Amino acid sequence: MKRLQNDFDAQSYVKSSLDAEYHREYADYANLMEISEEDVKKQMEEDFNESIRQQFASSDNITEEEIAAYTEKMAEVKNWRSTRYRTRKRMRMEITRSV
Repeated sequence: MKRLQNDFDAQSYVKSSLDAEYHREYADYANLMEISEEDVKKQMEEDFNESIRQQFASSDNITEEEIAAYTEKMAEVKNWRSTRYRTRKRMRMEITRSV
């Protein structure tokens, strides 16, 4: 991170990192970290894949194919959750505009 520690805004960091992780809204996090949105997305995907690898690191009873299938399903859940959030957010904005 290029910012001075005195300038660090913990609240913005937490909110933007959660938005990037759970809602796939990368702009604020990318701006805060002074990197591109594409780099944030790549970092999040790498972190996601690594976390799954670590879950099964000590397991001898699972194959690479099973890990790949699990990763795919978890990515689907993550995508569903993100899409659901964006849909609800869009609906709230439409309701607010019509009021």
